[in-house]
Amino acid sequence: MFFRYFCLACLSLALVTTLEGVPLTRLYRSPRVTAMGGAFTAVADDHNALFINPAGFARMSKGNAFLPLGVGVGADTMDTTSELMDLDYNNGADVAAFLQSHLGEFLSIQADFLPRYIGEGWGVAGFGLASINGAISNSAFPEISFNSYTLYGATGAFGFSLGETLDGGVGVRLYGGSRINETYTLAQIALGDFDQMVEDDLVDASGVGFDVGLLWDAPWGSTVGLAWTDVGGTDLGDAAALPGSLNLGLAHEVGPGLLALDVVDLLLEDATDEDLMKRIHLGYEFNEVGPFRVGVGLHQGYFSAGVGFKLGPVIIEYTTYGE
Repeated sequence: MFFRYFCLACLSLALVTTLEGVPLTRLYRSPRVTAMGGAFTAVADDHNALFINPAGFARMSKGNAFLPLGVGVGADTMDTTSELMDLDYNNGADVAAFLQSHLGEFLSIQADFLPRYIGEGWGVAGFGLASINGAISNSAFPEISFNSYTLYGATGAFGFSLGETLDGGVGVRLYGGSRINETYTLAQIALGDFDQMVEDDLVDASGVGFDVGLLWDAPWGSTVGLAWTDVGGTDLGDAAALPGSLNLGLAHEVGPGLLALDVVDLLLEDATDEDLMKRIHLGYEFNEVGPFRVGVGLHQGYFSAGVGFKLGPVIIEYTTYGE
């Protein structure tokens, strides 16, 4: 039955979160950036520059390669995983009881795979982003809304000097994938051709996007970053469109670490976030102590925190956040 395959597909990275109205900088956020509340425009000192501010590559001189895998599971999903796997999806009464018992919950599984190489002043990566979101609603007639997609492709960027204190960068990204954004009722789920219905609702996605960015070392000791990701918006065909996002960032060393502040979407290209407070990201990362790195932050007013541990070529990171 479709739902059993659906759950397994989530765990095996076959499906990925809604594309429409969401800039890529929100679709891919590494554990480090997430821990810092998403405030990274003026930091941009690692592979995240590929997605946040390509000017960061002008300041990178050490080459490295990684094959990272990331997985995220929502709190509600963790509580219901065993029920989902054991549920008899051919039994309408059982499915109805499950939906009723989890009304108002938001089920989410996310994963990403980002093989990459960072050279001196440039970087390239392939990416596969996987995330599935399902919201259960309607107590009288239970239904579940899926907003999911697969998104994969390749990205590259390089940085260059524009003066003693000013650097620039440009990046390009190739997208491919598919998307589904539908709400299904219990009656539809119980139909024998539900699998075919879902397959018919899938929409292909493909497109090309561009990023530009600047980093400036201000005379008062801060670094100021300005980056425009998916310049002017990136059309992905019938599946969706990724809005551009012009972001301003500030980073300054404070105490035993780095304080970072971002104000995102200055041009209000993403109409869902016109509230200024929802567009402010704040983060603080403590200086590394041995193999450990710790960061904390606020993302749209929600607390985030994370820790990273490096053991030779292996890096293990854990992050918790809300949104």
